[in-house]
Amino acid sequence: KNRVEMADYFRELGFKKGAEVGVFAGYYSQVLCEAIPGLELLCVDPWGWGKYQQAEDEARIRLAKYNTTIVKKFSVEAALEVPDESLDFVYIDAAHDHKNVMQDLMAWTPKVRIGGIVSGDDFYKFPRKGNTGVMTAVTEFTSDNRYDLELTQWNEDNPVRDDRQPNFYFVKEH
Repeated sequence: KNRVEMADYFRELGFKKGAEVGVFAGYYSQVLCEAIPGLELLCVDPWGWGKYQQAEDEARIRLAKYNTTIVKKFSVEAALEVPDESLDFVYIDAAHDHKNVMQDLMAWTPKVRIGGIVSGDDFYKFPRKGNTGVMTAVTEFTSDNRYDLELTQWNEDNPVRDDRQPNFYFVKEH
């Protein structure tokens, strides 16, 4: 139904090794770690200065007690260091424009093992800017590669803003 339940689903599937691309302050990384005991999680974000530096500091503090590896790099650059088919899942929450989402999908899908899941958030039209980058890139990628695209539900009643929007996911079958 939402990304919190997706973390529970990953646990039910026995997933133990994953990556979140686009960590910001580490909220969802923490959700994953708490839902999946013993999870080995790669946390990728370039962060930066100002509010992003504060978010990085929060993420490092929030995730210190879990089995996480924090990588301060851009998504595609970080993916180059991850062996193919070494992850049970990846959760993509980085840049939300078409070009970057497509690059993330192309870089990270090979890192997920056959039977693992490629997933991410914000599969909707952004109300203020009208951005549909996630939707168009994910739809094109799954169609071009013959993956069955699945979506979580829109949940307007969820008090946590980032857990309202639909998430996408697909099983890597080839």
